[in-house]
Order: sequence, then C-alpha cells, then structure tokens
Amino acid sequence: MKGDRIMDPLLFIVRHDQSDMFDYLSDAFGRDEHIQVILDQRLAERRQAAAPPARERRRARSRRRRGIDGELRRLGLAVVRGSHAPA
Repeated sequence: MKGDRIMDPLLFIVRHDQSDMFDYLSDAFGRDEHIQVILDQRLAERRQAAAPPARERRRARSRRRRGIDGELRRLGLAVVRGSHAPA
C-alpha cells in the first residue's frame, strides 16, 4: 500500500554540553523505534587505526564526519538519516 512506507531510521547526535536538548529529544522520540537519540561523548579526535581503510571509503567517511562535526559545533546537534543510522 502507498501509506505503508517504512521510514528510514534517524540518529540524532547531541553535543555533550547540550543535555537539555538531549533530554527534550529523548522524551519526544523515546517511543519511536526508527529514531535514536545519543549524546556525543567525544572530547577530542580519536586516534586512527594502524591500517587505514581503502582510499574511497576514507574520503566518504571523512566528508561525512566533517559534516557531522560541523553541525555539532554550530547547532549542538547533528541528524543522520538512512543507512548511516542504526535500525
């Protein structure tokens, strides 16, 4: 049926100093199985693995991460949709 479209999963990543926003989003979406809200616990850049991934994957992952990191800095929040979010 047309109205039975399955929603792509969403992941809300909330900057660690935005606990009020985290609480609000957790309350608002806590019962939705397609939406997950997490608090970003990173305080610094993570160390890279000894063997870097293939060049194409590294570029895509790096671009995606820069976008997420930028949103976290500017907005205190980043939203990841689809295959990059947990089901």
